[in-house]
Amino acid sequence: MPLQSKSGFTANDFEKIWSKTEAKNLQGSGKEFIKAENKTGINALILASIVIHESDWGNSNLAINNNNFFGWSAYDKDPSRYAKSFESRKECIYHVANKIKQIYLNPNGNIYTRNLKEMNIYYATDPEWDEKVADVLKKVIKIKYNHRGNLDWK
Repeated sequence: MPLQSKSGFTANDFEKIWSKTEAKNLQGSGKEFIKAENKTGINALILASIVIHESDWGNSNLAINNNNFFGWSAYDKDPSRYAKSFESRKECIYHVANKIKQIYLNPNGNIYTRNLKEMNIYYATDPEWDEKVADVLKKVIKIKYNHRGNLDWK
């Protein structure tokens, strides 16, 4: 799935997903993901899937204590020390969506990517990060469409 594409999701879709999962700290953020998609062109489902993966459905310490739902600047050597803090979840979503657009989606920039696999090289040290985010994305789609199979939450 291209990073810059329409998700086809609504704010209400995200809210229903949050209510069906352990994502209580993400409740109320659906509209922010849609606004970020409309403003930056980055697929809201991809943004939400990165957040879910990076913050364990909004439940990580960085998400709770720093409003950092993307793990932004949480370098492996000391994530708590280096991670950026945000005033709100809304600020985090907009800041990171804009940074992804500036850093990864600028054809004239030093880093230009079109999909998660290419973005993985620069965004995360985990070589399987893109696959993990893609797995989350598939789970979110299954939840939206009320799939009754095993979702393997973790």
